Order: sequence, then C-alpha cells, then structure tokens
Amino acid sequence: MGLEIEKTKASYMIKENNNVISKLNYYDYKIKKFDWILIANLETNNSCRRKGLASKLIDELYNDIPRNKGLYLFVRINNYKAINLYHMLGFKDIKKYHLSDGDYLIMAKSKDNSDITQFEKMNFN
Repeated sequence: MGLEIEKTKASYMIKENNNVISKLNYYDYKIKKFDWILIANLETNNSCRRKGLASKLIDELYNDIPRNKGLYLFVRINNYKAINLYHMLGFKDIKKYHLSDGDYLIMAKSKDNSDITQFEKMNFN
C-alpha cells in the first residue's frame, strides 16, 4: 500500500493504511520582525525510521512556506542523529540555548537568506 501525506494548518503527516507513521507539528511564529516557522515536534514510528520520512515532511513544509520565511527548531545538544539529519537538510547551527529541561541547539534554514541574527535577540524561555 502507498504512503500519503496529509497537511493541516499545524501539522504534516505521512500515513500508511490510514495510520500516521510520521508527523511534524509546526507554528507560524511572528513577533515584530521575527517571522519564522517553528518545527515544534517531529516524530516517526520506531519501525519506520531511517526511511526518509522525516526528511520528506521537512522538505514538504519548506517547499510550501512563502519565500520570505524560514524554518527553525530546537534539538537537544546530545541528539546527534537528529542534528546530522538537519545539517544534511541544510539547517545551520544558530546558537546553544538552555531551557529548564536541558541544553538545546537552535538550528535554522531560510529560503531567502533571511537575517538569522534575529535569533540572537530572541528570548525563548
């Protein structure tokens, strides 16, 4: 059976036989001049990992966003597999950030080389 992508206002899902096997949740985050899309959650069923599903969801979202926007995300500093995936997809390391539940790396990717120094000015707590 084939895979299908379902898109909603806040998520992209890959389904197989009507079951969600990979999902990306996002928010259009706009504060003053900061106009980026936050990838809030990305997960794939254990049995379906390493098949390119997460990459497919990120690519779909990236291709659908307006030219003047970009994507950003937080990833735990010790999540090396995810960081490598994001690097392969063109995300750049922005800065390390400490939140109440641990240390994270903020990564971003923009379509029009938007000013990523905006992240230095943002407080994400």
